[in-house]
Amino acid sequence: MLITVTPFCYHLKAKIMRYVLFYIVSFFCFTLFGQVVVTNPAFPSDGAPVTITFDATQGTGGLEGYGGDVYVHTGVLTNLSTGPSNWRYVKTDWGENTEATRMTRVNGESNLYQITLGPSVRDYYGVPGSETITKLAMVFRSAAQVNGGYLEGKANGGNDIFVEMATGEFQFFMNAPGSSSFLVDTDDVITIQAQSSSPATFTLTVNDVEVEEATVSGVTAFDFDYTVTQTSGTYEVVLSATDGESTEDASFTYSMRSVTVNEPRPAGIKRGINYDTEDNTRVTLCLQAPNKSSVYVIGDFNDWGFSSDYLMKKDGEYFWLEIDGLEPNVEYAFQYVVDESIYIADPYCDKILQPLDQYISEDIYPNLKEFPSKAVNAVGYYNTVSVLETGQTPYVWQNANFEKPPKSQSVIYKLLIRDFFGDGQETYVNLRDTLSYIKSLGVNVIELLPVTEFAGNNSWGYNPTFMFAPDKAYGTKIELKAFIDAAHGLGIAVNLDMVLNHQEQPSPLVLLDFNVATGQVTPQNPYFNVTPTHPFNVFYDMNHSSTYTQSFVDSVNYYWINEYHFDGYRFDLSKGFTQTNYGGDVNAWSNYDAGRVALLKRMADAIWSHTPDAYVILEHFATNSEETELANYGMMLWGNMYGPYKENILGTASPDIRWTYSGARGWNDMNVIGFMESHDEERQMFEALNYGGSSGTYNVRNVNTALDRIKLASAFLYSIPGPKMLFQFGELGYDLSINRCPDGTISNDCRTAVKPNPWDISEGYPYYTSTNRTKLRKTVSELLKLKVEHDVFTSGNYSIIESTIDPKKQITLANPSNIVSPSSAEEMSVVIVGNFGLTARQTSITFPFSGATWYSYFDQGKVLTFSGSTTTLTLQPGEFRLYTNYALPNPEPELMENLTPLAPTGLIVLENTAGVSLNWTNNSSINDGNNVYRRVGTGEWVNIANLASATVTYLDANVQEGVTYDYRIGTYTNVGETFSNEVEILVEEFVLGLSDELAAAIFPNPTKERISVKMADQEPLYYFLYDLNGRETIRGKFNDGNTTIDLATQSKGLYLLEVITRSGERHFSKVIKE
Repeated sequence: MLITVTPFCYHLKAKIMRYVLFYIVSFFCFTLFGQVVVTNPAFPSDGAPVTITFDATQGTGGLEGYGGDVYVHTGVLTNLSTGPSNWRYVKTDWGENTEATRMTRVNGESNLYQITLGPSVRDYYGVPGSETITKLAMVFRSAAQVNGGYLEGKANGGNDIFVEMATGEFQFFMNAPGSSSFLVDTDDVITIQAQSSSPATFTLTVNDVEVEEATVSGVTAFDFDYTVTQTSGTYEVVLSATDGESTEDASFTYSMRSVTVNEPRPAGIKRGINYDTEDNTRVTLCLQAPNKSSVYVIGDFNDWGFSSDYLMKKDGEYFWLEIDGLEPNVEYAFQYVVDESIYIADPYCDKILQPLDQYISEDIYPNLKEFPSKAVNAVGYYNTVSVLETGQTPYVWQNANFEKPPKSQSVIYKLLIRDFFGDGQETYVNLRDTLSYIKSLGVNVIELLPVTEFAGNNSWGYNPTFMFAPDKAYGTKIELKAFIDAAHGLGIAVNLDMVLNHQEQPSPLVLLDFNVATGQVTPQNPYFNVTPTHPFNVFYDMNHSSTYTQSFVDSVNYYWINEYHFDGYRFDLSKGFTQTNYGGDVNAWSNYDAGRVALLKRMADAIWSHTPDAYVILEHFATNSEETELANYGMMLWGNMYGPYKENILGTASPDIRWTYSGARGWNDMNVIGFMESHDEERQMFEALNYGGSSGTYNVRNVNTALDRIKLASAFLYSIPGPKMLFQFGELGYDLSINRCPDGTISNDCRTAVKPNPWDISEGYPYYTSTNRTKLRKTVSELLKLKVEHDVFTSGNYSIIESTIDPKKQITLANPSNIVSPSSAEEMSVVIVGNFGLTARQTSITFPFSGATWYSYFDQGKVLTFSGSTTTLTLQPGEFRLYTNYALPNPEPELMENLTPLAPTGLIVLENTAGVSLNWTNNSSINDGNNVYRRVGTGEWVNIANLASATVTYLDANVQEGVTYDYRIGTYTNVGETFSNEVEILVEEFVLGLSDELAAAIFPNPTKERISVKMADQEPLYYFLYDLNGRETIRGKFNDGNTTIDLATQSKGLYLLEVITRSGERHFSKVIKE
């Protein structure tokens, strides 16, 4: 009988509740041993059955003591598998119970189960003979879910179990001891066990000296107890097995346990990696480990083995060690082994390695160091190592003296790098290259979702593990610095979404005092609460009243500002910093908490002590009395206005939006960051397209209508004084659900799944080529630029008129000086009025004073004419107007519907045989139609035709010879009409009588580039092209009766083509160049 889980691979999916759906820890295979399953025979062959015995007390122990049926979820790896995760011929779907996969409990044993796979392994799985089975793969589970999930039996660390198949050749492995390097004392006994596929001779050596009494021959199982006799040093043990033709061996090392030396740290040594400024071959490592007895350092520099030379010295609760002889500019991976059993990376290191790194592409992180094979550990969360490198070249900052935008004028663009770009493009480099786009929006602050190392490579980042290391999934630390530097060069601040409410494995601070059996930290852990203090906690809840936690938090906050030049932080789930245990009572948790307020003030003071102008932003959502105190202390707080803006956009209700303004909350300063979308809320466009209201033909669920209502909501968000936030692609009306799954379905379980990005048209979301989405982006940009560039949007006397029973809203921003006719934009006032209803409304507007001239900003500065301070307008549903009493430069016209259309231009009038032909250029994308006007002499203009909006030609056949006519084209919307240039023409008898027989010989006509003239039967010789002024523009000869005339260089308009034949006849026809 052979105990084997060799080799096994990480294939762990971890639920991460609100923040991360799952992460794959690793598909990195390695050889380890344990007694989770036993197979008979030891090396199964594909043509025979195999019996598997599962011990539920081993491995993860998830099924220990379970009284129900147990099933095996199993498949195979074959020569066609792409990796250890690529199971093939899996017997059942997860959770499916069948007789073929049901385990049988061994008689008299509560935790032992067996199953026989037959009649042969190949038959059992249904593997065709063309494939070679290399391993059996399995996980054991309960028949039914328990507390919402299946109980699982896996190998150590939550890994899948693999059984190696017989190859037909000599096979051998050592399954005890379970570690490749460990510590012992004199007289300790080391049990060494191994198995071979056929009778063999086993030989054991220690430091190349044979242990004669261990040698055995003609057996398939080796079992020997070796007694340690040494008192110091490190020893290599090699076990060899030979069948006479082939020889295989396996090895491990043991080191004699040493006594930790107590010695004070050298001056200036801090927690983490201390580089010697005068000697780039030396570092001093320092780990704070309260209540611990010993710490060894293992790594590339000592071949990952225990040695007394790498036993750290102890200074109270600090352990330290000086390492020299290092090669500059070479990366060394290392770990701390605490109390000989806890394997952790340095919690203060700026780079870690994990097996999962193999899936980070070379394009994202060039030359990434591989995870050391000798560092592989049976316990999954111990597979993280630190990296140190001496002699690094410091980054040279180009914009070291950047001045942050004032808090009250900050416009924040929040983005997740992963979803901001397509797969394989999510890098700091690409983000830097996209800064010009972000700058064009008018924002002045970028806020990154967390980029500190998080569990897995695919995450929002709210599952942090190493708080001083930027996650490698987005690139190198130098590239992150270069991005921030470039942003500062464009006047854009950069904030970091900081997660200090909790930590996730393999955070060293968690693992230092961790109870594997309960999956919780121990009461001795100085950083975390054993029981979370609030109902929204995930992972391991930090104890912010602990001086250890406070010191750690202060170090983190100092580090990212000092080392990376971040301008401040948005603290995730700051309401969770409480040490009052609220259990599951959300309402009680939201009430005023003096202890929590004190903790947050303490943290903010620590930040401001070194960076007085740092942004400190809280995602808090507590009672207003608490938020008022924090805001008045200088912190900014998220103001989630998603719900009210959603209802207004839908048009189904008219809730007030006053809470967007700090003054409505009773705050002294403008410290509420108002927003209508974030990573935690559904997309407004998705809501509008699925749940929008309607009235008659007006329907919010129409895409263009919904986009216009986002413009309306944006006007009533960004114009309110105080900082604001825009979530990525909100400027484009991103309409894919926040709960969209990769397969396009919608599920709450897909909240953090990767979302398509609109940069790549090939993905089927061509937002950047959509005219109406572009207009939304430009409208948002104009609103943000107004906010940032003009003080009235910050310091103006703000008021809002709204009612829950009236969809009309009005915002007034009056200049404090109340200047009626300002001489500059600094003195202007602003009025915004909008209709959130579903029908047109007669709307009364009250302006802050009489006698002013009010310019419609988005309507080409059109002046609103009225007397007094009140007037009435008709506003279409979803329409808004923004008025200033100072004429600002006009933005791009026609960014929205219900504006005065752009006037047509280039009107050309030409007489021909049928009458007078008109041709013009339509410049409007929002016009409802065109009118053709004509007058005779000094008479009145008469509308002689009403044409469709896209029409650009007209023939007036109702003309008389010898009469002079004036023509013009009017383009109109419900707001007004604009007119083209006026053209005068005298209708002559000669032109009216011209033959137009060439029309059939010219193709195409109208044309954009060239025309072909074919009239060989009439023997043409020459052609001439004239413009409307009678000027000859082109002449040429015919070739065999045909010719092509190139009009590419001619202006748009109407031309006259003359052809002269061999007999002297003259033929005419009109030609239109588009």
